[in-house]
Amino acid sequence: MKINTKYFGEVEINSKEVLSFSKGLFGFESEKEFVLMHFDEEDSIYCLQSLIEPSLAFIVLNPFNLFPQYKPQLSDSELKSLSVSSSTDLFYYVITVLREPFHESTVNLKCPIAVNLETKKARQIILENENYSMRETFISKEEKEGLSCSY
Repeated sequence: MKINTKYFGEVEINSKEVLSFSKGLFGFESEKEFVLMHFDEEDSIYCLQSLIEPSLAFIVLNPFNLFPQYKPQLSDSELKSLSVSSSTDLFYYVITVLREPFHESTVNLKCPIAVNLETKKARQIILENENYSMRETFISKEEKEGLSCSY
């Protein structure tokens, strides 16, 4: 199947790779089908592209590459909706906002996208953990201070 995309133009995708969001994404509840497309060869940066609306695409990351301590925990009803019994049975992606300068870029750790790669069911979740922010920076406050002091 061919789709038009925001970043890659017209591309051919395998229909078996389409992710199904029964509730859409927050703010885009009518968009139910997306596909993950690689931005790089290291499998760390992806484009989450709507199948219907070419201009609707999000840059997403595997959160564990940047935040190894990240441990999303889903409720029983959220796990059931994704046809798994444990939060560890899922893959997670977080929506990223890239900014200039790069150290001001953020990721949304509070509302990850949980994906069951076997069934292709996906869902954006709001985590109860108050330690996770919707605008977590890529680098720590101490690292930012170090950047501002360098000449």
